[in-house]
Amino acid sequence: MKSLKQKTNRYIFIGILFSLLITNSFAAASAPSAACKSAVGTDSMIKVLTNTLKTLYNVFPLKIATVEIIPPYGENSDDPYETVGTPICLCPTPYPPYIRIGITVSFWEPFAITEPSNIPNCSAAYGLHLPINIVGGNSFQSQAKGNTNHTESYQVTHSRYPIFKLLGMLIDFVCLAGDDSMDIVYMTTIDPLWQNDMWSAILNPEVFLLSNPIAQVACTVDAIAATVSHPIDALWWCFGAWNGTFPLTANTKGVDTPQTAAGMTARMLAKLHRQLMLNNTVGPAAMCNPHPLPFMPKTNYGIFPVFPRMVYPYRIPIGKSGHLWGTFSDIPMDNRHVWSWAIYRKRDCCAF
Repeated sequence: MKSLKQKTNRYIFIGILFSLLITNSFAAASAPSAACKSAVGTDSMIKVLTNTLKTLYNVFPLKIATVEIIPPYGENSDDPYETVGTPICLCPTPYPPYIRIGITVSFWEPFAITEPSNIPNCSAAYGLHLPINIVGGNSFQSQAKGNTNHTESYQVTHSRYPIFKLLGMLIDFVCLAGDDSMDIVYMTTIDPLWQNDMWSAILNPEVFLLSNPIAQVACTVDAIAATVSHPIDALWWCFGAWNGTFPLTANTKGVDTPQTAAGMTARMLAKLHRQLMLNNTVGPAAMCNPHPLPFMPKTNYGIFPVFPRMVYPYRIPIGKSGHLWGTFSDIPMDNRHVWSWAIYRKRDCCAF
């Protein structure tokens, strides 16, 4: 009887402990969920889609057979160098005649939405808080503790957002890569390497070689180049005026500003390249099939804020100073530390 009573008490204790754990987990998840609901509102999905559609002029210039059919809009420009020099392209095929002849097409493809946020797993593109709190789920509650420098910590959600395929646009003659569905590709809250600066060196051990004054001075040159025209791809450890590329983690060197959020967006793209999850889509080698590239080619990308506010109307080159595009973009009553950025990449392809 005593043994049975002890077992019964043990089971009761385990049951109570399990109930407390479940209750605490729901309580911990409710705080970021409520904060996310307050930050994005009920119509954030519509805002993201509408702002993306309203700015599709950022896909230009459109070149077919090296001829500029539609010029760039406003301050948008093509690459600082020509990536396609011939109007005709040849691509191998697995079936006779084994070689296909096509014409070269170049444009800027909006293919993804990247969302850096102080509220983990808060997505304006989906209009909700994703209930996944594994590694970084509690950073919203703890980010202010001991933060004497008032710097920010961001978790990032990267989603496939193939707007052309979703709308059925340009698919008849332009070769668009990837799936045609909207889907979450990467969430940093389940990535332990994103939470720790030292652990992140597993992906980029060269950070120890670049943590010196000479390498950092070179970033000043990249900042000037990115602000005036385009960033310098050779300085791949720099993000122009957006601080350095490394560490590829949630920690930043600045306060919550549009430029800081843009820097975290670029950092996410660099991380996905390092993990071979993003391909190079520019140049003759990528004409037939995009190929993995472990280093992010900065000149191949442009970003554009589609939530919460859209003030600057052009694609933003990686590293361009926020003083030129971030004015009036950070509205405290509207933006509550949740950003959605449309990602544009230069696309060269062989259309048949």
